[in-house]
Amino acid sequence: MDGRRELQPPRIVEPVEYLLTRERRRQALPIRPFLLPALMLAISAIGVGIGWIGLTWTRVNFEITPAPERFSVSGPLPRFEISGSWLVRPGQHTIRANAPGYRPLEEAVTVDSGGAATFEFALRPLPGLVTVEAISGADGSELEELDVSLDGLPIEAPRFRDFEVEPGTYSVRVEHARHLAAEVELAVEGFHRPERVEVILEPDWGDVRVESIPLGAEVRIDGTKVGLTPCTVEADSGSRLFEVFAPGHETWREQIVIAPGSDMSLEGIVLERLKGRLSVETLPPGAFVIVGDEYAGTAPLERAVAPNESVLVRAVLEGYQPAETAVRVVPGGERRCRIELVPAVEFVALSVTPRDALVSIDGGRPMPAGSEVELTTIEHTLEFTREGYLPVRRSVRARPGLEQRLVVALDKAPLPRLVTASNGYRLRRIDSGLFTMGASRGERGRRSNETLRKISLERSFAIGEREVTNAEFLKFAPGHRSGAAELAILDTPDRPVVGVSWDEAARFCNWLSAQDGLEPAYEEVDGVMRSVRPLTMGYRLPTEAEWSYVARVGEKEARQRFPWGDEFPPPDGAGNFADESSARLVPGWLEGYQDGFAGTAPVASFDPNTHRIYDLGGNVAEWCHDLYATYTYEPAKTLRDPLGPATGTHHVVRGSSWRHSSMTTLRGSYRDYAVEPRDDLGFRICRYLEEQETPE
Repeated sequence: MDGRRELQPPRIVEPVEYLLTRERRRQALPIRPFLLPALMLAISAIGVGIGWIGLTWTRVNFEITPAPERFSVSGPLPRFEISGSWLVRPGQHTIRANAPGYRPLEEAVTVDSGGAATFEFALRPLPGLVTVEAISGADGSELEELDVSLDGLPIEAPRFRDFEVEPGTYSVRVEHARHLAAEVELAVEGFHRPERVEVILEPDWGDVRVESIPLGAEVRIDGTKVGLTPCTVEADSGSRLFEVFAPGHETWREQIVIAPGSDMSLEGIVLERLKGRLSVETLPPGAFVIVGDEYAGTAPLERAVAPNESVLVRAVLEGYQPAETAVRVVPGGERRCRIELVPAVEFVALSVTPRDALVSIDGGRPMPAGSEVELTTIEHTLEFTREGYLPVRRSVRARPGLEQRLVVALDKAPLPRLVTASNGYRLRRIDSGLFTMGASRGERGRRSNETLRKISLERSFAIGEREVTNAEFLKFAPGHRSGAAELAILDTPDRPVVGVSWDEAARFCNWLSAQDGLEPAYEEVDGVMRSVRPLTMGYRLPTEAEWSYVARVGEKEARQRFPWGDEFPPPDGAGNFADESSARLVPGWLEGYQDGFAGTAPVASFDPNTHRIYDLGGNVAEWCHDLYATYTYEPAKTLRDPLGPATGTHHVVRGSSWRHSSMTTLRGSYRDYAVEPRDDLGFRICRYLEEQETPE
């Protein structure tokens, strides 16, 4: 045997009849009367318990997509999980779920008594982590200080490393100074997975080799010295003026078109020995100048002439008597020649109604019209004006020996220059005009959203002389408070109202339109204010184009970089910006500048601009009518009374505030956008004028 037990044959068990003996029956009978009631009581208790659970507890299913890694339910006790479902007491419960790569879920649910309930939830993926890198196509170096935008919206991120982007497909635009921009498509999965965008930005310049005789000549591009010949220089793409200069020689000049990434050579430049230089100016300027027998151009001008020779210089200008003089120039020397022209004049009789009207000749200073005017014998533009009347322009040419009479009748102006709302708020009329909005790529401090756009304002409008004050806004919203910025008080009645959303500003405009019996310019849809299109005659916020025209274009249609002019930093009294008294409130301020206010200033505390409008730079930034968007440069396109895009989430904000101090933010072309109120953001109001209205 191997140690295992030997198996035995199975025993056969046969059934036998069971007989309860009388003795055993006697022993069982005394127990039966007590067993049956106890059994019935237990069954009843179980039934009551089951009924109580059915009446007071609810079976709940929680369906979560995707299935979470961790899941919990908190709320009234007790509660039980049975086969993936929960038995819970009625009331409010909180569920929590987590899964890798998804945002944590925490939701409150209310469970009613009886029956069953199912709650469905979906976990949201975490954003993706995007890194943007750009390589210069010129030398392969990694580029810093990039401008990156997703679907046209600029991204603010430190060095563009691992910044969060919601899942989706985006158009990524990467820009860098002196390089061509690049656009790529990016699909972001989310789940905190890294996504990398690598682009090569080709150089937006070309290499130009310059050689000359003599050597060592100075090379200038658009007036800036870049090297001495022979040399290879980098020239930005486009049409560039190249100059090669050496003392005692004539300057070589040529306009060169540079293609991005091109390699050019300017060889064989021979500088001629300097001739005599003749400078000619006439009084008045602009006369045609003839040197010897050749037409030289219009004065003032400079011209090279043969040395040591007497040269006859003649000047001819329409409306003036011709004049001439002889000059001689030494070799390499310079001679200045000034020719005063005597006007050839005639009188033109005037008959002007009203008789006290003023006349200006060719844009000169207005003077009483009188009965006649003395004019040179060229075509002139005469403008007749009087307060309360529409100006009249006439073109006239005085002719020798011919009597002329000009009859002019001025019509009364239908509306005054100023419009006053029922609450006393004053608006100043701005006539239509054509201008270019934005900033050129070469302007210092320019941001990528300041694209140049040609604008034609064809409907005259009236714009508030100043920003809306706390006192004026409280009549509409008595509970509003502008508050304070630390120790800087913002809430006095004469200061601009701040902490106002775009919708609140639009509601204020509608409220004031109702006071004056005007059709509102805004309507409320699902609790959100939006523009009525076409725009009505009611009060509204100024469009971005209107604001820019009033802020940047002067009476002679000349643009300026800053509210005070073209130089930085601002002169004393230029406006309310982040001065030295604001140092404790803002991260950056203008050293050495004092405007007397740490926060906001009372409206109209500083001088107005040429349109007599106050605080378009400084004090508070201002909401505009338009929804925010970025634009592409279309030089051949002119936009007529633009209102901005029809849809969007952000609104345009224009103008600097008491928190601003940098060259970028203080420029007139600086564009911002916002959704939420700020303590340095207010508004002024605007409206179209009935007599100037034209169909859109």
